[in-house]
Amino acid sequence: MNISDILTTDDFIDTINGFPEVAAKKSQTYGIIIYRTKEDMKRDLKNGKELLWIASIDPKVKADDMYSNEALNVEEEEAYLDIPFITRKRIDDLLVRYINTPLPARDEWPGEERKESLRHLLEFERKNTAKKSPEYTRGMFDGLKAVFNIMDLRSDYEATMKPKRGVEIVLSD
Repeated sequence: MNISDILTTDDFIDTINGFPEVAAKKSQTYGIIIYRTKEDMKRDLKNGKELLWIASIDPKVKADDMYSNEALNVEEEEAYLDIPFITRKRIDDLLVRYINTPLPARDEWPGEERKESLRHLLEFERKNTAKKSPEYTRGMFDGLKAVFNIMDLRSDYEATMKPKRGVEIVLSD
């Protein structure tokens, strides 16, 4: 899976909220809920109730369950069908991408806390490789480099691997 295929819960909701016809928000009770109109969502937010939504998505649904269960739980079939076909198709495409995103990646990855912990891990390993065998060191850095590339942190990886004295450590791609 490429970084461009990852769809976090917030990105999923933001993308749906970018559509002119519908709106979405997180709900403690129902997961992600989709409203037929932005006005319906505003009314629900104003009243503090979640009554006007037409569909919900469990943020913990797994890719295996996509077709065995209904990943998109449509409560108001008529209201959902009133949404223009192209918008429903875009929601369905987003839903497939969201469900195929690994569970930990939906909310955390590539979050700043995770990126920062990876930077600290890389710095720690770079400083403590003198006691390790060259094969172990190369394998460990190749693995870390792959993770940094996947998370779009190549510049962080390269900056950490350059010693202060100006001698650069180059590892094979």
